[in-house]
Amino acid sequence: MKKKDTLKSKISRKLKEAEDFLQKENLEEAKKNLQWIDLAENIFLLKKRKSNLISGIVVGISCAVLIGLSLLIKIPETSISFDVETNVVSFINSYNFKYQEPNNIQYFKIDKVDYLNIDLTKYKSETSFAVNVSGEKFHLSELNFPKESTLHFEKYINQLVIFINGNPITGILEMRNGKIEYNSHIIDKNNPDFLPNTRIEFISKNMDTNEVAMINMVSNDFNFKISDIKNIEFIDEIESNKGEKKSVILNGSIFINELDKKFHLVNGDSLIIKIKNGENIVVKEIENCLKVHFKGTVKKIGIKRQNRLYDLKPSLLEYLIKNERVAFIWGSLIFIWGVIWSIKKTIFN
Repeated sequence: MKKKDTLKSKISRKLKEAEDFLQKENLEEAKKNLQWIDLAENIFLLKKRKSNLISGIVVGISCAVLIGLSLLIKIPETSISFDVETNVVSFINSYNFKYQEPNNIQYFKIDKVDYLNIDLTKYKSETSFAVNVSGEKFHLSELNFPKESTLHFEKYINQLVIFINGNPITGILEMRNGKIEYNSHIIDKNNPDFLPNTRIEFISKNMDTNEVAMINMVSNDFNFKISDIKNIEFIDEIESNKGEKKSVILNGSIFINELDKKFHLVNGDSLIIKIKNGENIVVKEIENCLKVHFKGTVKKIGIKRQNRLYDLKPSLLEYLIKNERVAFIWGSLIFIWGVIWSIKKTIFN
């Protein structure tokens, strides 16, 4: 800056001297000053071009580095939704949950029962037992899952099986002209204790880490809705126990809100996910499989296909490009910076 200022001041001084020589009609000296000024200005312009070139290279490299980093850096979390068709799904519910959806069940069985109440007739055993129920107009009016329960759903043609690990589950069944079997007891229309309309309440035992209660039902319209979950997997437990986890996803799609983009899942794909907040999940029976819908915020989302992992979480650059509000703010800041830079060059150069 100091050398540049000295050269500019000399140019101004030489220009003043040339003006004085012209007034004194000393053309020779005026001509020498003007030649010196012309040469000095050329040198000044060459230095300025070199400085601008270096500045441009530095800015270009800086922009390339920033773009590269913004492509590599992933945003901390992203909002997604997905629909998956599968035969198996497992998850952990975050809060106490009560299932009270309309349903039409032909058969219901639960093992690990500690307490049974059939139309105000109570039955309790020292050891847990299984309860089998079938009948007309059969309805599962209530099924309660305590928080932190691990729920594992499996679909076999017309049967739905639910494995539950955690604190006791409770439920209420209502049926008409049905049959109840428990601990060698049978109550049906041939039994003197039989009632045409029956209400059944049950409580399972408290399962430890290695125990699970099993619910087996025949139903075509089971629709399980829950507000928040901690984890979800589509894994064949039997095959996974032999070694590598085996995915049971049949097909589906994942929608990334920040990208406004849908990614498709095919048979055998593994879903890589780490949930921050599962807003809701729906497990629904459709024909011979389960359809699972999920919506929430995740810290990690990806697809593993044929031993190759595809990270679907948006990069910082993708997020900035797709987010209109953020893009507008950054565009405005760049525009303001450009205006200030232009004013600076106009005033100080």
